[in-house]
Amino acid sequence: MSYSQAVRTSIAAQDPVTPCCRIALLVALLAFAGRTTAESYCLEVENAAVARQAFRVAKAMGDSAPRLVHSSHPYQVALTMVPPLLAEAIHSAKLERTKFLRRTCCRRTWLKGAFLACGSLTRPEHGYHLEFSASGNLVLIIQDLLLKEGIRARRDERRSYIKAAEDIVAFLSLIGAVAIRLTYEQVLMGRDLKNQVQRAVNCDTANLDRTVE
Repeated sequence: MSYSQAVRTSIAAQDPVTPCCRIALLVALLAFAGRTTAESYCLEVENAAVARQAFRVAKAMGDSAPRLVHSSHPYQVALTMVPPLLAEAIHSAKLERTKFLRRTCCRRTWLKGAFLACGSLTRPEHGYHLEFSASGNLVLIIQDLLLKEGIRARRDERRSYIKAAEDIVAFLSLIGAVAIRLTYEQVLMGRDLKNQVQRAVNCDTANLDRTVE
């Protein structure tokens, strides 16, 4: 399992508890990894834990018959009896930024769903890079919502991405990825300590060289 998949599995274990945040999560998943069929909305994801979470949240929202269409990679979940509130949010999310994205809790849950559907994270030992693979208006929405949370993101035509370590840590905090954030911070602290020691050694070496001269 890749590092990004392990992060998604950890995050998907935490279900939203309020109806508005359940809507925000499902809308985000469907916006980035969903398609419409004649009978349902179908979600296709690479991670089994994300598929299970979508199934659980759909049941909690009142969908009495969500179906796991494919139980192997890629995983597909069909939402067959979508509640009216969710259907309205899905439809309006394709056209403009909906009212529920103005709430802090829903905005953060939507960003969490976006990461679960199309996000990736580099191991902190290998560099600092968090990315959303998206296009068009969705890239702009991601960048706008991140900015509202004080997180700086860059973008191009097919992605929105974060390069600063402190912004990645802030993002992990706001979506509730506490365990991943702590692991990330441990690596950052170790790297900072190593840099401080190296600077001190370099300074002492320079002083000794001057003394010898």
